[in-house]
Amino acid sequence: MNIKYVAVLAVAAWVIAVLMLRYRALRKHNLSVRWPMVAGVFQSGVVTPFRAGYMGDAIKFRLSVGLSYRVGDSEYPGKYVEEFPTEDDAVAVMRSLEQGPLFVRHDPVSPSKHVVDPYRDVRGASP
Repeated sequence: MNIKYVAVLAVAAWVIAVLMLRYRALRKHNLSVRWPMVAGVFQSGVVTPFRAGYMGDAIKFRLSVGLSYRVGDSEYPGKYVEEFPTEDDAVAVMRSLEQGPLFVRHDPVSPSKHVVDPYRDVRGASP
């Protein structure tokens, strides 16, 4: 096999895999509009810099938040991750989630599946 052919196939497979993962995440987020919403509890948060862009020439900041939420008598762990162009933006969202309110939408069939969207779900009432 020609090495260029193998390289093109490898890149194509990687692109397809990334697109499929993004599609699944977007689909889950869109479906979650109909899911029940419960109060979440902020557990921890951290903002970390990372290299991004072509050849790693840009610095971005990743916010990772650990949280918990209760459905019925069961408590579930959760997480929220978002990337920001500036550290100040990431810290501002982390503070907002920490101070609350923090809302979590969960799949009614499988409550461990959840979505946190602090921009959409800020009022705590289902639309």
